Amino acid sequence: MDRETLASLIPLLPMPRELESLGGQSTALDAEPTITHDPVALTKPAEYVLEIGRGLSITAGDQEGVRCALATLEQIRSLGLDAVPAIRIHDWASFATRGFMLDVSRDRIPTMDEMHRLIRLLASLKFNHFQLYFEHTFAYAGHEGVWQDLDPITPEQYHELDEACRKNGIELVAQQNCFGHLAKWLVRDRYAPLAETHGPYLFNGIPRTGPMSLCPNDPRSLELVSDWIAQLRHVSSSGLLHIGCDETADVGSGRSATSVERLGLPAVYARYVSSIVRICEERGFQPMFWADIALSEPATLEMLPKTMLAMAWGYEPDTPFAGWVRTLGDAGFESWVCPGTSCWRSFTGRTMERQANMASAAIEGAEAGATGFLLTEWGDLGHRQQWPIMLRALGDGAQAAWSGTSASRDAIAVHIFGQRDSHLVHWLDQLGDADLPLRMANPDAGRQVLRNATAIFDELHPANPDRPPRGSLDEWLGIEQTLDQLRRTMPRIENDAYHEEIVHTLQRAELAVRIALLRRGADLSAEAIADDVRTMMDDHLRLWLRRSRSAGLASSLSYDQSVLESLTSP
Repeated sequence: MDRETLASLIPLLPMPRELESLGGQSTALDAEPTITHDPVALTKPAEYVLEIGRGLSITAGDQEGVRCALATLEQIRSLGLDAVPAIRIHDWASFATRGFMLDVSRDRIPTMDEMHRLIRLLASLKFNHFQLYFEHTFAYAGHEGVWQDLDPITPEQYHELDEACRKNGIELVAQQNCFGHLAKWLVRDRYAPLAETHGPYLFNGIPRTGPMSLCPNDPRSLELVSDWIAQLRHVSSSGLLHIGCDETADVGSGRSATSVERLGLPAVYARYVSSIVRICEERGFQPMFWADIALSEPATLEMLPKTMLAMAWGYEPDTPFAGWVRTLGDAGFESWVCPGTSCWRSFTGRTMERQANMASAAIEGAEAGATGFLLTEWGDLGHRQQWPIMLRALGDGAQAAWSGTSASRDAIAVHIFGQRDSHLVHWLDQLGDADLPLRMANPDAGRQVLRNATAIFDELHPANPDRPPRGSLDEWLGIEQTLDQLRRTMPRIENDAYHEEIVHTLQRAELAVRIALLRRGADLSAEAIADDVRTMMDDHLRLWLRRSRSAGLASSLSYDQSVLESLTSP
């Protein structure tokens, strides 16, 4: 029996590199495996050999290899096959660290039950690193005014999640942004004096108004950060701490303007970040940081401490991961590649961009010497993408992080969604590309590639409101036809929760298309569409409470409310 036949009969996620038949049937699938360590012969990350025949044996280079072999064995057992061929699997990972990052700062904070389910799923997919992204949603003592109405992650809850991760072979790491993305702190009277600016600045060429970042020249900024780091040290068993420090676009436009003019932006940025590094190291943390600012200003790399782990992030197919990793390596930094799920700013996901982005991160990153792979799931504008959309992306990420190859839809169907066939996974991929023609460049229409969003989402929440509307009436009618076809061909979904969340996702996409058609002159009723938006908001509320804490719901719904007001305002 060849590998392709075996892979079809025994769908695994991630699919192993080497899978061969030993002939005949296994008689020992439910036996206790014998485990042998061979660190001399098996030296690659998580490398193991699993043999299932008359006996059941695991040989691994280290405990991580044993854990991954046991995860593979459990997946095979979960298939419930009447007969399992006798097989030999030899497998290993491209990256020693394979991580997933969840944004818990943009309204959606999962319940503890949902967090525990996610941790178990990550372990089954051979992830060994999990990050929670904090801006203002960790319950720091002494700062209750920031989080008291948010139902944040408490120290006790973080410790519980830390324990659960360790039991599953996963390292839980906190990511607390220590420079930018701190508006939720800086709008409050107590912290407002720490802001770089409360005035205008440009973010990727788009006018915005602060606050955004801490002022790097204000010693009180470091005092606040030091307090955060000290409190995280008490609850974290990991020696790593992600300090963020990305997208500090306002720095130099406010209180630090004179310093930036005198010393240059790289020096001001590096001096502040270096101070955070010292605080981390004094507390026993090795800091990680987002490398976008340093990569955009190469002089910055020379000034930053090389003890940091550099995180090279990008979410499009053309992200230059190889060049970034080599640049960081030449500057003395160990680096990870950080692609995205492409779920945020989309509702439906972005199938083509997601798969190409993950593949380039995995392949280019491994070839250029990156030591880790961190898949990011952000929650911009209300974290309104539904859980199954993220889970679909997680399946691709698990395979990419492991071997840089494409995941089996059959394996994603059974091991993530509990489906008997791959129809749902294929359907979700089609949904994620329903508006792909409008996302692509069209020189004749003067249209550039749409980045970091679907056209369906961008129609409701444009990143740049001054940009001309995207797509003609005929183009949007084409998307409507695509969604109509998807509604007619939606497969049976065995899990009721997934079914409701996926139907809701399709309804969101359909509503956005109807709004686009209305704006382009189609004979549609704004009042009828507004009624459907209200119904959709009611559904969002109900589905949110199934998996997430209630505190962020009002903020999430406010984005839908803005769409509703655009339909009902005179």
